Amino acid sequence: SYERFGSPDFQGDAVVHPPDLKARLGWLRLDTSNPPRAYTNLASAYSKAGETLNSRETLFHLEDLLHRRRIKEARGVTMEVAEWAWGQWLKKTIGYGYKLWRSLYWLAGLCALGWAISNWGYYSKAIVPTDKDAYIYSLQHGYAPDYYPRFSATAFTIEHSLPAINLGMSGGWSADGAPQNSRHPCLAKAIRIWFSVQRLFGWLLSIFFVAGITGLARSDK
Repeated sequence: SYERFGSPDFQGDAVVHPPDLKARLGWLRLDTSNPPRAYTNLASAYSKAGETLNSRETLFHLEDLLHRRRIKEARGVTMEVAEWAWGQWLKKTIGYGYKLWRSLYWLAGLCALGWAISNWGYYSKAIVPTDKDAYIYSLQHGYAPDYYPRFSATAFTIEHSLPAINLGMSGGWSADGAPQNSRHPCLAKAIRIWFSVQRLFGWLLSIFFVAGITGLARSDK
């Protein structure tokens, strides 16, 4: 029954079989006080039963509850918006540390978009060699000299999406701040801005992925 399974006094020594997790979480939401202890007891019960995924899903919903509480308790509109934005970032990117695969989806999307922009920038002459002689040569001939490392959009976007990884591409190529041969000079500067945003977002995803693994992103830390 709900009184036994959903109450704060439930210690999680046994798992009531039917109904499923969704129904059990629904029982907990029926309690207007939404006691966090009931969620932790349910998660503990699943953990002892070897149902790790259900345990993590329960703790995810507990984090969601705690963040909603913080929003209600925030003083002033500014703090309320800040709490909401912080909670949404943690929820959407790493699932409060319980759904880390979400960050991989974001990273894949970031790499895909970065790859498309890198390819476009290279073929529109907005991405050029960083070496002075190679740069001058590319202005004169429209392409880098044979001795210069070939451009790879894949390696270039991986380095910008995962700044801790160095494949040697960003050191040899960059977006031209004052393009002379670019077919789209007005958009060339926008590419430089995009790469800065891509690198920043990549750092944030990496940092919060680690925070999710270590548990630092959770409310009990």
